[in-house]
Amino acid sequence: MEKYSEGETQLKEERIKVAFGDRILSGQFDLYDEAGEPIISDYKTASTWKIIHQNYEDWHKQLLIYSYMMKECGFPVYKAQSVPLLKDHSKRKAKREKSYPRLPVKKVLFEFTNKDFANIEEWLWGRFKEIEIAEKLSDDELPLCTYEERFNKGDKYAVMKEGRKTALRVLDSKEEAEKWSEKNGKGDYIEVRKGEDVKCIDYCFANQFCNYYHEYVKEDDN
Repeated sequence: MEKYSEGETQLKEERIKVAFGDRILSGQFDLYDEAGEPIISDYKTASTWKIIHQNYEDWHKQLLIYSYMMKECGFPVYKAQSVPLLKDHSKRKAKREKSYPRLPVKKVLFEFTNKDFANIEEWLWGRFKEIEIAEKLSDDELPLCTYEERFNKGDKYAVMKEGRKTALRVLDSKEEAEKWSEKNGKGDYIEVRKGEDVKCIDYCFANQFCNYYHEYVKEDDN
């Protein structure tokens, strides 16, 4: 894909910039094609579970931002697509399970409205305002990144049985786990499975300067 030459109607791996006051929003998509109806394409690797559960909110926001930026640069685009390559795709499951993706690649199409662009513009201005405020704070005063920003799905509560290694059921809260155990008459105890800060561990370039990372994440990761 990187070696593929762009056509006359295409922009490939183009970095675009849009001014927000005295700041610059910068982004780079994989492909823009204005042949027919203009569309942005972004290639990714993903798990088949993301497709099965249709968990596309992050892709939607990313491509909406790219489309908004292109619109601001004079290239109106109301459609964009993520093209994930499914790294854990199983041919066997594809043949046997109806809900399983048929192929190891899939196009996920998004369509945007002017209201979507207005909403994302408001969100972007809000983010830049948060950055401006944060830049004036000391490290100890900086707000903790949200669970979503840390790619943390939250703690889980497993209903366990003595002598058994795997859980009978895993739920989102202790109360749900206790109710399930009581209702079904199963389980000897509840095991807390701490949510992992995936972004902090694997993807954050600023973690070496983060108090939260050094105090809570790095120790657990080791």
